[in-house]
Amino acid sequence: GWGAAPAWRGCGDPHVSWQSGNSFHVLDQGQFAKEVLPKYFKHSNMASFVRQLNMYGFRKVVHIEQGGLVKPERDDTEFQHPCFLRGQEQLLENIKRKVTSVSSRSPHHGLGSPPRPPATAASTRWPGLT
Repeated sequence: GWGAAPAWRGCGDPHVSWQSGNSFHVLDQGQFAKEVLPKYFKHSNMASFVRQLNMYGFRKVVHIEQGGLVKPERDDTEFQHPCFLRGQEQLLENIKRKVTSVSSRSPHHGLGSPPRPPATAASTRWPGLT
């Protein structure tokens, strides 16, 4: 599996830093993707790395002053997980991939986009209005 150990080891890299011991910062996403990801993963894609973090329960930390609309001056992204703590490497075993319930998965739509809703009278008469 993916595991949190590579991310933990990556916190010693110049492009990654601990933030007060309970979250980590990716300081420069471009350099991180190019230089750090290939050391620990089979890719150098930042979006894939973020998806992996999300699957394992990590959350992006958004600060109020960023407001979501204003682009921060620095290319700095912060992530946290309750079991990803500086000096607590034994907690890494508690970071597991989230399991989705079997009933919500359709064999036809397991990996792709969600199934489309059935066509309505309006969408059959006027394609594009769904």
